[in-house]
Amino acid sequence: MSDYTLDLEALESGQVPDAKLYIVTPNDSITGFLTEAVTVAGAAQWEGKQPGHLESADEISRTAHSALSLFGMAPSQMSMTSIASTRKHWLSSESPSIPINFLIVAYKDGMDVRQKVAALLKTVYPSGPAASIAGVDLFLSAPNNYKFTGLDSASGLISLKIGRWFEAKNLLMEDVSATFSKQVTQNGYPLYAEVSCTLTPWKLLTADEAIEMIQV
Repeated sequence: MSDYTLDLEALESGQVPDAKLYIVTPNDSITGFLTEAVTVAGAAQWEGKQPGHLESADEISRTAHSALSLFGMAPSQMSMTSIASTRKHWLSSESPSIPINFLIVAYKDGMDVRQKVAALLKTVYPSGPAASIAGVDLFLSAPNNYKFTGLDSASGLISLKIGRWFEAKNLLMEDVSATFSKQVTQNGYPLYAEVSCTLTPWKLLTADEAIEMIQV
C-alpha cells in the first residue's frame, strides 16, 4: 500500500470520498479505496512512405541531386530523400489499458472481502460450458457471458467510477490479482484484500470518448 495508510475509521466515515472507487459487473458491484495513482494512456501507430507512394517526389529529389552534383557538390553532402517522402501516415490507435490498485476493506461487521474478490475473478474466468455432448464440454462461455449484441454493442461489460473525476463504461477485465491480509475480522475472515487489476474498453475509443472518462 504505497500511497495509502489503512484507516478503517476514515473509510467508514466517508472522509476519503475521492479515493473511493466502484466497479460494477453484470452481477455484482465492488467498492474499494485507491492505494496508488491512476494512469490513463493511449497509443497511436504511424508509418512512413508506403510502397508505391510518392515515387515522383523521390524522382524529383534524385534529379535535383544529380544536377547539383554537376556544380561540385559531392554526394556525401546531399541526401536524396525528399521532404514529402518523410511524411507519416496514421495507421491505427489502441484502446487504453487502465491499471487500478485498490483495497477492499471489511470496515463494518458482516462484510466478507472474499465475496467481492470472487466477483472480480468472475470477470476473467469462463462462465462455464456453452455446449456439451455426452458430458464433454465443446465450448466455454466468455467471462460474464460477454458477447456482441450488434455492430456497436455488447453485453457482459463492466463500468468503473473513481471519486468525482473518473467514469468509464463498457469495459473488459484483462487481469485480476488479490492479496488477502494476515489480519482477520471477528469472524476470522481477512480484514482486507489488496487488489490489482487492469481494465480496457471493449472497442476502440474516439478522442471524445477517451476524454469523457476523466470527466473533462
